[in-house]
Amino acid sequence: MNKNKFTLIELLVVVAIIGILASLLLPSLGKAREAARFKVCLSNQRQIIMAAVTYSVDNKNYVIGDDFTNRMFFANHYLQYMGGEDISQNTNVNYCTEVFAKNKVFSCPSSPPDEVELEYTVNSLDHKKWEDTNGNSYSPLKAHKLTQLPANGNDIVYIMEINPEEMMNNSNHYSYWDVKLTSQFIFNNTGVPNTSPRSMKLTDTKHLGKTNLAFFDGHAEGRKMSSSSTSFSLINPLE
Repeated sequence: MNKNKFTLIELLVVVAIIGILASLLLPSLGKAREAARFKVCLSNQRQIIMAAVTYSVDNKNYVIGDDFTNRMFFANHYLQYMGGEDISQNTNVNYCTEVFAKNKVFSCPSSPPDEVELEYTVNSLDHKKWEDTNGNSYSPLKAHKLTQLPANGNDIVYIMEINPEEMMNNSNHYSYWDVKLTSQFIFNNTGVPNTSPRSMKLTDTKHLGKTNLAFFDGHAEGRKMSSSSTSFSLINPLE
């Protein structure tokens, strides 16, 4: 009898042990992988917000809103400040989409591939008009002047992640990307979660329950969103 050979029972025992170890390790590896993707996404937003800050220095303290048709689209203007080409005046949707796809700074690594090439949206809410009309107008601004914000820049979100499910059918329709209504943010103005917001859903499991946000003052952070701590006031401090 050859003592160097495994018996079938011994082989099955080894396979079972490997299976048990894999089942124990895979969740931890999955969390570690998602934590890494979360940091890449956060780094993307930090690059974008720093590009916005640099842009404001060159443009009388203004940052861009969300008006693709009239050449006032944040991603088009900020790309050149992150080493990409200057497409600030380009209104060809297909071409801009191709450019965004090449520059991964606009893509969250946790989102399914090839769904949406620009996975961050911008807050261009006209706060003054909202106040003057008692909340009846959510018109967007082509640009914000940082010195005219209704609150400190570190209290108002400027850039946030989108909800890919909601945007799948509108991936090239950049007029859909702005957050102008309470129904488009994670929570409405009473703190109730929206079911299909254009920004991140409360139930989204990517980033281990957090979402990345960049603020007008130039900082970005990951937050675990909850209705008890966060409402539409992150977008509109006048709410």
